[in-house]
Amino acid sequence: MVLKIKRLRNPEVFKNKFKEIYLSAYESVKNEYYEHTEEEIEDYFNWLVKHAYDGFLVAYYKNKPVGFLILDLDWYDNKLRKKVAEIHEICIKEKYKRKGIGKKLVKTAEKLAGKYGLNYICGWVGKENYGSMNFFKKLGFEEGEIGWNIWKRIRKKIN
Repeated sequence: MVLKIKRLRNPEVFKNKFKEIYLSAYESVKNEYYEHTEEEIEDYFNWLVKHAYDGFLVAYYKNKPVGFLILDLDWYDNKLRKKVAEIHEICIKEKYKRKGIGKKLVKTAEKLAGKYGLNYICGWVGKENYGSMNFFKKLGFEEGEIGWNIWKRIRKKIN
């Protein structure tokens, strides 16, 4: 599979594709782990643009977007007491899952974080989202604390 990962310079133009990929990615995931209504998804997209404007990584297959990873390069981790690269979202269209796209997005995010001098890449995964947790563990992430009763912290030292 020939895949291209692009870092968007203007993520606002990606809003409609974001919604499409986001909804496809969460088709088989527990309801409490994602936004449901058009308004909630739009609010979430706007929040991501505000917090991670420079970290929109989009995977393209045959020139069509099939997945994305949103990386905040200015996030503070309270446990580590330092700035980290924070994965706010990773989504792959349902029919493109398990083809190495997520792995390529995470590896690209790790390289980008390293260019910013960050030593850790982190995120939150639904504590009962075993598929996602196993995905991140295979990539070297470690499980951490529980947050807000439904999320589990993941961290990986990269430098």
